[in-house]
Amino acid sequence: MTIKKYRMNTTPTIEFYYDYKKTRKDLSNVFRAMADYIEAYEVIEKAIVHNLEIDGYDGLKIQSLKEGSIKNVITSFCRMFLASSSTGLLEEFSGDSDGDSPTYYRNVEERQNDKFRSDWASDESFAEAIKANQIKQEIADDFFAGKIQAITDVDIAEAAKKVSLGNSRTKRGETFSVSAHNDDSYAPTSKVNLDMDFKVSKSVHAIFNSKLYEHNGEEIVRIIKPVQEGDDKWLVRNHQTALQYEAPILDKSFINEYQSKFQWLISMRVHSQYEVWRHGKETKVKNAKIHEVYKPYWATQHQNRLLDD
Repeated sequence: MTIKKYRMNTTPTIEFYYDYKKTRKDLSNVFRAMADYIEAYEVIEKAIVHNLEIDGYDGLKIQSLKEGSIKNVITSFCRMFLASSSTGLLEEFSGDSDGDSPTYYRNVEERQNDKFRSDWASDESFAEAIKANQIKQEIADDFFAGKIQAITDVDIAEAAKKVSLGNSRTKRGETFSVSAHNDDSYAPTSKVNLDMDFKVSKSVHAIFNSKLYEHNGEEIVRIIKPVQEGDDKWLVRNHQTALQYEAPILDKSFINEYQSKFQWLISMRVHSQYEVWRHGKETKVKNAKIHEVYKPYWATQHQNRLLDD
């Protein structure tokens, strides 16, 4: 494959090609499979646009139809950096991969975002989008610094589910490919043949609605919302992980001390217990309890100054 130098005045196109058996009697599944694969591509593209807050994106427009093929043109500024990235990610979906494992999608997320950072750092159209304020400079800075991801594990799983659904409608020996072109005068700069053996059995919700780990031990928590009276749950945040959760404090001696002091409590070293679960894109804490408060950190004049700095 020859990689042609990208020219800023070219029009990028995406071509979806399905080589299906001409003897098939269930022709409706040919069109359904094609739709599933195109939707998988669009899930990836739209996720990148959403996560990087890209302005001015208007997606794909049909340019032409021919036997087995749909050619689309990207009509917005999102030139080859988006076209090539979206097709390239589809290569991750291999029949050897565990499509029901959240760990698999987290590994793909890390791999792909590292690749995006490497490719886009020298991409002319990405730089042009920043210059035109269609990608905000601060968003780009955070992305290249690793503070945000262009695509998340859940986004990838949603695209994978679409590919798996398309695969379920195919017959052995059929192939589907996605190509990104600069224009008709150039060969494809990226072409991906989908692995028809890739499968995802679970729903995306079921994949990520899983327990990550259990905590049962000491930690320091920052007080977000205390409870002056009664036994309601306190809102606290772990000092190191920034994990925020609500929990009742079962240490009655501490509760009595707190309710009698009427003094500002900044943080405390505690013995806490909870489960950490993954729900879609969010991490949530379940069944949290604070068994004992080892040391409360009450507000002092010195601490107040530190908090104001």
